[in-house]
Amino acid sequence: MENTKTTSLELGGANSSRENAALSQSVWDLMKENSQARRPEPRTLAFAGQPLQSDLSVRITMASVPSEARQEHKHGHDHKHSHDELSSSPFLVAAKRRKGEETPKEEDEEDEKETADEEDAHHEHEGDDDDDEDKDKDSTHDPKTDKPDANPLPNSKLFFGSLHGHSVYSDGMCKPKELYQSAKDQKLDFVAVTDHSHKSARRGVKPDNPRFEEEAKHPLLTDVPQAYAETVHIAKQSTQDGKFVAIVGVELGTIGKPGSPDKAGVNHINILEVDALIQTTKGREKKTDVEVPAELQSFARPDVVKVKDGDYKALVERLDKMTDSTGGRPVIQLNHPRFREDEHEKHAPEVRGRDYGQKSFSSQEEWVQRFGKYASQLEILSGEALRQKPTGEFKSHAIHATDFAGYLDKGLHLSPTFGRDSHYCDADGVAAATGIMAEKLDKKSIMDALRERRTMATMNSDALAGYMVMNGRHVMGSIVDEKDAPDVHVSVTINSQIHPDAKYTAILWADKNIGDGQLAQKVQTINITGQDLLNRDKQVKFHGVDHIAGNKSAFYVEVQRKSEGATKSVRMWTAPVWVEPNVGESNADKMDRLRGVTPNRATPPEQPLAKPNDSSKPPKDKPQEEQKSILGYFKWLFGW
Repeated sequence: MENTKTTSLELGGANSSRENAALSQSVWDLMKENSQARRPEPRTLAFAGQPLQSDLSVRITMASVPSEARQEHKHGHDHKHSHDELSSSPFLVAAKRRKGEETPKEEDEEDEKETADEEDAHHEHEGDDDDDEDKDKDSTHDPKTDKPDANPLPNSKLFFGSLHGHSVYSDGMCKPKELYQSAKDQKLDFVAVTDHSHKSARRGVKPDNPRFEEEAKHPLLTDVPQAYAETVHIAKQSTQDGKFVAIVGVELGTIGKPGSPDKAGVNHINILEVDALIQTTKGREKKTDVEVPAELQSFARPDVVKVKDGDYKALVERLDKMTDSTGGRPVIQLNHPRFREDEHEKHAPEVRGRDYGQKSFSSQEEWVQRFGKYASQLEILSGEALRQKPTGEFKSHAIHATDFAGYLDKGLHLSPTFGRDSHYCDADGVAAATGIMAEKLDKKSIMDALRERRTMATMNSDALAGYMVMNGRHVMGSIVDEKDAPDVHVSVTINSQIHPDAKYTAILWADKNIGDGQLAQKVQTINITGQDLLNRDKQVKFHGVDHIAGNKSAFYVEVQRKSEGATKSVRMWTAPVWVEPNVGESNADKMDRLRGVTPNRATPPEQPLAKPNDSSKPPKDKPQEEQKSILGYFKWLFGW
């Protein structure tokens, strides 16, 4: 195929010298990228006028692959409220799950009946995801052999565990030490104990429930804060660098009914690894005098930070003055989301969009900026929180793929997780897991990876796990300035067990205009067998995807694995990579530092901006000369 060159340039006529100089700088950056790339494949460059803040504007679209190789799948159905097919996979029982052995579903009708009422009270927020059968005529993997993308963080690996669970100090059944030991016994790499921090935490636990008697022997976290200090102490004792990390957190807030005018009760969040006990309150609460048990008297009472239930703006103001146990920014996980219910059109506009404290801020933009600074994860998979014997199977209400896409479109930078939300002495007990991509298995590395959103969520960590890379150098979780990503190429690497006869479906999701109310859509779907995946070094590459300069975009991958004879698929989701304007620090430089490499990229010569206008002297505008210099560069570059 012959190389093609398509270029058009439109410049407004009445622009200041400063604007034209800024355009010169932008074009210089673009042309330098093009001239230094030296890529053998065809390259298309296009400029077209597009109104922005003035009549001077440029829209840039670049692609380094032939146009016919950059086809996106089209949908014949509305994608706003229907995010994906909601099939799920059986889990492995805890005793067998790390060996990759599939076991039949375990049913416990008596246990299900016992906990049904409590589940309604505890998870009344959880709605069913709409069944969305994939209607694409999926493309097959390009048979052409291609060199796989390398891991931008070659010394890192995925560590598996859960970031959500409860002890006897709220509404769980075992003490923190037993939960951490349970996680070690199950060969998890990390687990978090995140007890509720409000006084009604045990509401719904009835006398005939196995937890009731055990909880009666221990105080609530909020009545005796020394229990939180003990949990912190036990976590330090339980952590073994290189082997296991014990995480401490609190689950904040209560669950309100969607569409309710009540300002309180706006869903749960986990705050991880802060020394102070953060507690939510409802108005004036009676002071409870609870005797400190003998086993807790040796622990100093921690600082207690009280926040009114639902007032997440007040929470953020406190977090702005705090760090976590590793000295970094505190991390928030959004638990069991319910975006579709919270935004449902049946609710009055003034009561929509309340979850996670949105209404406590003066605007949506302030919520995204201030709360979003700490919100790093969202539970795309919720565990069987109140089942004493988990079946290991996800029902539709426990899969939050649409909710994940909804909060991405709101502007939050979130990576997907699995939350076991255990209440019965079993820290996990299922094959699902959160995968955290970190260089070391220690507290600081894990928390840094959470802050950088380097997570993925899987229904079965043995059968399906992996990570995504964009353009060969930006690992999942990265926020990339659009100057560092003139085009988008995505690959996903599967580093779990691969059976040659298994069938894999890799789906590239993209929200190309964050904030427009349209959720992420499938842009490419690739079907591949396990054998083909092995032949390609366990990696699937997607064709190049265009994105519009000036838009905020997010790209992430879902992979489905179906074994021969299975009726349902195992599924996993990677964290997105975001492409945005004016990010600031180059993500490429950041990745280099994480790898221990000193950035050494050439910079374009400085282009002086016009001096500020002097009111006594009208500005001297030379648009024609500016255009000539830019067009001259085009002529030199393309040999016109």
